[in-house]
Amino acid sequence: VRFDPAMRVTLLNPAYEALLGLPGGTMRPGMTHRDILTLLDERGEFDGTEEVAAAAARMEGDRLRPSSRQRQRPSGEVLRFDNQPMPDGGALIEVADVTGLKRAEAEATRRAALLDAVLAALPHGVCLYGPDRRVQMFNTSYTRLMSGTPVALGDSLDEVVGRRVAAGEYDAETAAQVRARFGPGMENLPPMRRVRTSGTVVENSMARMPDGGITSVFTDVTALHRAEEAARQRAVLLHGVIEVMPHGVSVYGPDRRLAMFNEAYARIMDGAPIAIGDHLDEVVARRVASGEYDATYAADSRARASTDASKPAESVRRRPNGTVISIRGAPLPDGG
Repeated sequence: VRFDPAMRVTLLNPAYEALLGLPGGTMRPGMTHRDILTLLDERGEFDGTEEVAAAAARMEGDRLRPSSRQRQRPSGEVLRFDNQPMPDGGALIEVADVTGLKRAEAEATRRAALLDAVLAALPHGVCLYGPDRRVQMFNTSYTRLMSGTPVALGDSLDEVVGRRVAAGEYDAETAAQVRARFGPGMENLPPMRRVRTSGTVVENSMARMPDGGITSVFTDVTALHRAEEAARQRAVLLHGVIEVMPHGVSVYGPDRRLAMFNEAYARIMDGAPIAIGDHLDEVVARRVASGEYDATYAADSRARASTDASKPAESVRRRPNGTVISIRGAPLPDGG
């Protein structure tokens, strides 16, 4: 719609009336801006005289400078009004239905808020780098997990790594590994685990974003690391004990395949070799073929393995070389 300096309509198009919610032909040249507002108020578009007066005053105050404002109709549509001053002191007003845009903006805002809430609640530290390898976002868990080595929005990867080298958080090798994880082929790199100077053990996984940025996720695996280290130490201790035993020991898994044997076993059973992964049936068949077992003992061995594996068993056997051996079998918790 085009208004003259006295804010009277000089021309308009049908879309203007339709967008305002007025029947076609309601507006005509010569009507004032206040006349139009009164018509809209009568149709329930405004909430009484005060709102009409405020809208009139706002328009009359804005008509001499470019401006843009939005209003939601009672029906829910959102209209945007763009005012352009004219050389003669009048004004040109364009109105557009921006309901879809506002809904999209509201949905984007809702999703962003939801994402922020999820990131804030996560126990994992998340730091997002843009395609330029500058920090775009990080959550509170990241700040907590990486305490003592702060980052700030806009920091470059080199600044972050350099600061951590200076603080003693990274040595030269770790710094090189971290930089490599941001390079080509990072998708194929396994998680990186390291012990921080504080003693906390963190594991880092990374993923490439659609825009070329990188998401770096840190998880506190201190408890898991300690449990794995304790298990490893127990395994080393157990291996050492078994290896120095004068008794030959062999362990078959629940699938009846050989899982381990010690040096004493190989020495005592010299001439009847076995290998890790051998199935019990293969071992028995091989020993029958070599004369180590006769058919009766072979059948007894298979029967004990299939029916009495849950019970301890003991027997004595003379080997073909004249050695007499005592054999004790015991079930393991996993069924081996």
